[in-house]
Amino acid sequence: FFSSRRRHTRFRNVTGVQTCALPISYGTVEVSDAFALLTGKMLGRTKIFPRLSPRKTAEGLAGGLVCGGLAGLALASALLGLDMQRALPLTFAVLIAGQAGDLLTSALKRACDVKDFSPVLAHHGGLIDIYDSFFPAALAAYAYRSIAGL
Repeated sequence: FFSSRRRHTRFRNVTGVQTCALPISYGTVEVSDAFALLTGKMLGRTKIFPRLSPRKTAEGLAGGLVCGGLAGLALASALLGLDMQRALPLTFAVLIAGQAGDLLTSALKRACDVKDFSPVLAHHGGLIDIYDSFFPAALAAYAYRSIAGL
């Protein structure tokens, strides 16, 4: 998308740490969650974690990972100027961490015997459920970028 590294300096904050990990993580996770829900509702039949997350299906998971992966690749290319070889592991790390965060939150809810964490935005599963994938995904993106030297 963008090949000039000079364009990407606008994403540096005052301490010199690049903040592109946040929009890449957020965009990737949101697209993944949205398409997992859509694909799961349209095609979902195979429950993958019936006790932990009763409505999560393999078809929804696959749809979310594919669409979220494409979004992550596009965002990594557009915001960081990464080629496919460097964008793919970053996107993979974000997607896996996001799914792990979602499942961990489901496990915590089951252990506490609650349906939603918070009465704020209860129809969305509670406030924590909105960001349960984003926080681990952002940490994974930042860790990958630090390790890879991006």
